[in-house]
Amino acid sequence: MMDQIARRSAPATPRSPVFFRIAIGLFALLLVFGAAVTAMLVYESKTIRSAGGWGYLMGIFVIAVAAFFSCIAGVVCTALSLWRGEAHRRLSIAILIVSALVVWTLRGVPGALVRAFWAH
Repeated sequence: MMDQIARRSAPATPRSPVFFRIAIGLFALLLVFGAAVTAMLVYESKTIRSAGGWGYLMGIFVIAVAAFFSCIAGVVCTALSLWRGEAHRRLSIAILIVSALVVWTLRGVPGALVRAFWAH
């Protein structure tokens, strides 16, 4: 009995953080998109002001819609990352909480978009 070598299972290799990287990429893309829209609004500020300022409202609305949908995708990717047991669990939980708060705050934006297009 003492002669037997105790067989131990090989330690599980940690999964590569695929969904975590996708979530980080989505938020980086959102930052780049927000910066581009903001730069466009600053560049066209003279034209926007002469037209009554509605372009600023549209720019803010476009950023809000992009943030809403990228945060939904971020929530899904982060939840999948946590479910799969990928690395960076604490950061994934923080991303999940922040994304959920952004989605909750902007929850009326897609409905407003549909109503705006439905009216025409």
